[in-house]
Amino acid sequence: MSKNILVKGLALPLAIILIFILLFERRDINLNQPRSNPIARAEYEFTKIKSPISGGIPEDIRQKELTFARTLPTRKEINEKRLYRGQPIATLNWQNRGPYNQGGRTRALAFDLDDENIILAGGASGGMWRSTDAGNSWSLTTKVEDLQSVTTVAQDPRTGERSTWYYGSGEYDGASAGVFWGNNPYRGDGIFKSTDGGLNWALLASTSTTSYHIWNNDFNHIHRLKVSPKNGYLYVATARKGKLKLSKDGGSTWSDLLKASDDDPAYVDVDITSDGTVYAAVSGNWSWGNSTNKSGVFRSTDDGTTWTDITPANFPGNYERVLMDISESNENVVYFLINKGYADTPGITYFWKYTYVSGDGSGSGGTWEDRSSNLPTINSQRGYCMVLAVKSDNENHVVFGGSNLWFSNDGLSTNGSSRLIGGYESLNSYGQYINHHPDQHSAAFLPSDPKVMISGHDGGVSRTEDITANQVNWSIFNQGYVTTQFYHVSIDASGTEKDMIVGGLQDNSTFKVNSANSSANWEDIGSGDGAYSAIGNNGKVIVISWQMGGMWIWNPDAHTGRRAIYLPDRPNNGEQFINPLAMDPSDYKIMYVLGGNFIWRNNDITQGSSQYEKLTTTDMGSQITNFGVSTTNPSSLLYYATSSGNVYKLANANTSTTAPVDISPGTLPSSCWVSSIGVNPEDGNEVILTVSNYEVVSVWYTSDGGTSWLDISGNLEENLDGTGNGPSVRWGIILPYNSQKNYLLGTSVGVYSTSVLNSASTVWGLEGQNSIGNLVVDALAGRTSDGTVVAATHGRGVYSASFSNPAADVTAPVVQNLSPGDDATGVGANDDLVITMDENLVKGTGNITIYNSD
Repeated sequence: MSKNILVKGLALPLAIILIFILLFERRDINLNQPRSNPIARAEYEFTKIKSPISGGIPEDIRQKELTFARTLPTRKEINEKRLYRGQPIATLNWQNRGPYNQGGRTRALAFDLDDENIILAGGASGGMWRSTDAGNSWSLTTKVEDLQSVTTVAQDPRTGERSTWYYGSGEYDGASAGVFWGNNPYRGDGIFKSTDGGLNWALLASTSTTSYHIWNNDFNHIHRLKVSPKNGYLYVATARKGKLKLSKDGGSTWSDLLKASDDDPAYVDVDITSDGTVYAAVSGNWSWGNSTNKSGVFRSTDDGTTWTDITPANFPGNYERVLMDISESNENVVYFLINKGYADTPGITYFWKYTYVSGDGSGSGGTWEDRSSNLPTINSQRGYCMVLAVKSDNENHVVFGGSNLWFSNDGLSTNGSSRLIGGYESLNSYGQYINHHPDQHSAAFLPSDPKVMISGHDGGVSRTEDITANQVNWSIFNQGYVTTQFYHVSIDASGTEKDMIVGGLQDNSTFKVNSANSSANWEDIGSGDGAYSAIGNNGKVIVISWQMGGMWIWNPDAHTGRRAIYLPDRPNNGEQFINPLAMDPSDYKIMYVLGGNFIWRNNDITQGSSQYEKLTTTDMGSQITNFGVSTTNPSSLLYYATSSGNVYKLANANTSTTAPVDISPGTLPSSCWVSSIGVNPEDGNEVILTVSNYEVVSVWYTSDGGTSWLDISGNLEENLDGTGNGPSVRWGIILPYNSQKNYLLGTSVGVYSTSVLNSASTVWGLEGQNSIGNLVVDALAGRTSDGTVVAATHGRGVYSASFSNPAADVTAPVVQNLSPGDDATGVGANDDLVITMDENLVKGTGNITIYNSD
């Protein structure tokens, strides 16, 4: 052992930094669930992230922020580079907490043709997953650094080639991390390929610009992938500015085959018979209608070299999204499901059947039947949720749907032949079909027994053993398929229920767990699109909410007694789609709720909605975006912010009806969105405020109750004024633990933290580099008693860590002496460098790295 380290012959500047590295539960519930609204959700998200400068989403911002994020240090790197100063290592050990038994939106789903126990499923923002036991358990196969968007998956069906799979990225409709319009749909960046049965994936360079989410690539939004059974050619049907593209060499090179409308939105779909005949459906634009490219249905027998237009004269002329499926049992039969718009009105959705007869399939060579009048009510929510699948052994057995899932035993040849088999429990009910979920996206039949079907929807994956039964029964197959998208998360601040987590999920209600086991099943305790929640009375009272301000109070011990506590005249008070609420930390019975320009106070939530009081003095003429409440020193100090860029505080908010005090930083732009106000639980005058819009300074700090504010965005901004490619900052908390204050941010590119604030020079480090990575993190929650922090991600559920159990809780050796000393300007090539530490170092227990100061 030695305290002196001799480094021979270093010709380096003397500035050195030492790094010391020690080294299937079935969910049988039928709550009255309000139906989701993707349009309202998209509007809410747009308002949160739009640039106040342009009024829109900055062009290419997702790609730019991801590229920018690669320049930011990790927490581990920051700690390592400070070790020579004796700083403690506090790299957190993040663990995924689930929900283990609840999946998210699933657009990609397929059985392996060589082994039916292998299933591949893709989350819209949760990556690609693989099951080897028929869906009873799942493993993530997407690398953390890869794009997590999966929209479609296809296997090479040829014998001997079935280890080759492809999946496409880029969801056009649906991701609340982006929006439906403007420059920030949740774009992808190409196609991933596997040659080992879906175990590992590599991005096809020919389909990527390495510029995530830029609309400069035909592969930004991939609607469908199909591999020809004849020759293995790969066909790609894209969305938005739809195209059909072909690769004859496994994705190395591409040619264009067909092109849809020049106007947004447009889709292409494709399917292929066993002999290689290709059918393509090209949509026209439903809203603008000035397209210069032909829409309709086309057929090719020569791998897309030439096409025959087989569109009938009375086919819908202007439509948005189109799906098609060829019957495997009779490949002359092709079905089409067509969406023309958003509203749930007759004529919006069409259903057609085509039967090939002879020749090139056009004119008398094919017959068309418009069976749209036999459709049940289909609500595809502007094409957001659509599915069409023909049972592989019967050309008349068709599964189709929008919000609901339907089955017809005669291909909709007669009116009334369809029966509802999934989604909502009935047409006019908000109750959920048992073990199924609303909003349909994908379906696959078991090859050896096609009456067995798996269904992909907004709630993950369900399976039925008999799709033809009069009463179709489903089982949930979500164990370990962690693909949920969270809006908010809460924990028991008292620490009494230290393992309790409650969170609101997009499309998937509110879920709760009270176990440290990452494989524990979570319990559905809510409704609709889960939103804010709060835990009080030592974990014995939970408030949960859903879209547009719906709220319940609930006793987790009794599992009974849900009681509505939403605002009077809800939702006509200006409630946000995801509406903030907060318990007063000093008295769980007191709760604050936003309502447009006002804050409402419920003086006793245990008594229900009758105890609300509208705090009229909080109206400052613009919408309140968020608030935060102090715990102590002082207690019940309420901070809130408005969309006009002002910040206020209301002392004694638990009892006060007086006017609040304006404490605005003075530099927030109008039309900005303050996404969170985090108050130090031990000091009510210390606050961190986050702004989620792009192109603004994102993080503000006060230690004196708002008398003065500091910009602490630091390295999260590309430019000092907030412009550039910095991320959207969604949440911020201050978490004191063990005599150290930790500051954490949830952003559109992951979780960042620091323990040292330095105004605009603050250095933030990425947390969970190999776990959370650059996932969108919409909310954080922390607890002072044990240093616990939880992060709510958009696509991979919830993660947790604790400052009481970091990845390596040690103090590094301190440099006591350097030879040559600090005043030296360099070390000669033949000189020795001697570093004397304050303790003995044990060989083999770590590394010392010397950095060149250049």
